[in-house]
Amino acid sequence: DNPLAGLVDLDLLLVVDNVLLVVIALALYVALRPTSPSVVTMATGLWLLAIAMFVATNPAVEMLSLSNQYAAATSETQRSAAVAAGEALLAGWEGTAFQVGYVLGQLAGIMIGLVMQRSHRFGRAVPATLIIGNLVGFGLYLPAVGVAISAFSGLVLWAWYVLMARRFLLLGHSEQAVRGDRAGPTAPVPGPFTT
Repeated sequence: DNPLAGLVDLDLLLVVDNVLLVVIALALYVALRPTSPSVVTMATGLWLLAIAMFVATNPAVEMLSLSNQYAAATSETQRSAAVAAGEALLAGWEGTAFQVGYVLGQLAGIMIGLVMQRSHRFGRAVPATLIIGNLVGFGLYLPAVGVAISAFSGLVLWAWYVLMARRFLLLGHSEQAVRGDRAGPTAPVPGPFTT
């Protein structure tokens, strides 16, 4: 009845979020590699693998296609086939690949947060927020309240995105200032009318 609501309910926004996280993961890899090359390489690899698994297992677009097939069906057999295919997609949605990717993503986030703490370039709040958000994310596996706790971890990680954006901007400005200091004062370029 409402394709947009269905896509949102099937975590399409989290797919977009995860695709954007690839850029952040690679930027953190570059920024943190000098601090701990082996841990950062392993954590970044796990993060990218977790992202790929999450995106690959999300059925939002497939469910939209099945919904359209169901709406266009002219017989009960066609409708039953679309429903059966949809149920199969939903059963696999939070199956093994999703669960493994979820755990790997949480572990990678904690590892990156610990390296961020050691690097001292990101302050205290940025790594603490990342570590807490990913630790709380493991609450997904608590009975009855797991989904709510996992949703709360998502809010913590959104706060981390804001803190990260601010920190990257500050780091970018400080790098520009350092490069400007190294270049020294710029002498005026002689023009045709200078003596």
